[in-house]
Order: sequence, then C-alpha cells, then structure tokens
Amino acid sequence: MSFIDWPGELRIGVAELDREHEQLVRIINDLHDVASSAQHGRDVAGVLLDLVRHTREHFQHEEAFMARCAYSAAAEHAREHGELLVIFSHLLGAMSAEKARLDPDTLEYIRRWLCSHIENSDAALARFALRDKGITAGDAPGVAEMSRTGAWPRRIP
Repeated sequence: MSFIDWPGELRIGVAELDREHEQLVRIINDLHDVASSAQHGRDVAGVLLDLVRHTREHFQHEEAFMARCAYSAAAEHAREHGELLVIFSHLLGAMSAEKARLDPDTLEYIRRWLCSHIENSDAALARFALRDKGITAGDAPGVAEMSRTGAWPRRIP
C-alpha cells in the first residue's frame, strides 16, 4: 500500500499540473519508503533534495499558470507555496545536523500538506481556469511551456 494513493481525490483536471502532482506523490512515497527502511541515512537526504527540487519547479510552473489565468487568489496560493518551501529549508538544515533522520510525524505533515493543498487550493485554481478560461480538462496548456513562452493558448470550445 502506498503512503499516498494516486489519483484518489488528487486529480484536478489540468493535465500538466496533474502529471507534476503525480510525480510529487511518487517522490513522497519514495521518501516514506526510504525513511521507513533500516538503511535510512544518506538516501533520505537524496530523496528529500529531489522532492524539494521538484516542488520548487512545480510551484514555479503553477504560479506562472496562475499569472496567465489572472487568478484572483494567486497571492494567497503563492504564500502557501512559500510556507512549504520554508519548512523544507528548515527540514534540510535539521537533517544535515541530525545525520539525515526523518521522523514519521514529519512525513505525515508533508503528506497532509500536499493532499490538502491539491484538494483545496489547486482544485480551486483548476475550477477557475477550466470555467473562466474555457480550458477543457485534459487539454489544458502545457504549464511548463506557458511559463517559458508566456503564451496563453487559444480558447477551447
């Protein structure tokens, strides 16, 4: 059984964001597996660094998507992203000092934060984009491409 099941209630209907969320879920499941194993140690730090890197990249894509949508709740949504990145920064520092230990409560916090954020904040963003911008589920623009080019796709009937 996975620590976090995909998709469960986590699919929001914006294809590229869903793919990135699935990747984050996979990394968190890997982090849980490594942290729960007898080996733990350096492997945990490596998986955590991978999670932080993918999370930052995802947040950049998502924030570019919000800007292109002129999403009214973008500032609050980005603030939530910033809060998790601060927590990750503290966690990386603590893990360095404590030889890469990751306790179950911290893993549970990360799981709950991600699931809650996707189910609430990201789902609200998706509803806004799908409803107000006329994007159809599964045909949403490539968020990474949008963040590079600044181009908003044509309205999809």
